[in-house]
Amino acid sequence: MTDMTRYWPDVIHPSLNSTHFWKHEWEKHGTCAATLQVLNSQKKYFGKTLELYWQVDLNGNLQKAGIKPNSTYYTMTDIKEGIRKLYGLTPKIQCLPPEKGEKAQILGQIEFCFTKELKLRNCTEPRGESNRLQLGIRNLSVCKDNLPVYYPPMVQHRK
Repeated sequence: MTDMTRYWPDVIHPSLNSTHFWKHEWEKHGTCAATLQVLNSQKKYFGKTLELYWQVDLNGNLQKAGIKPNSTYYTMTDIKEGIRKLYGLTPKIQCLPPEKGEKAQILGQIEFCFTKELKLRNCTEPRGESNRLQLGIRNLSVCKDNLPVYYPPMVQHRK
């Protein structure tokens, strides 16, 4: 639970207990993944997900590539090329669109895709899958290539 609280918090509703968020994650994603022996329980699913998170080390690798939170605006090309150089693949990158008066979209999530053998692979949109994820009032959607991207600082986690 300590690792879940630290590495997989509910960033949309940080003041709430994350158990509702984790329940959603299990019901939406974990129950489908549970067809694999290595992910067939909540403990295995969340444990393996955290293991993959540490293996990918996205935040550390982006910093090594010069892409740092809260330091400047980036282009989508900078982010995509940085990730391609680091991992040799294309993830799904989603942003919060700018509100009135804002000039940049906000980097919301970088989603890596895996094979059933849990090897990294390119992310492509399966037919019929929406490119939008509803999060609260604003929508998280595939980032626009023509808008600057703000990479916000890491969320401060509760102790």
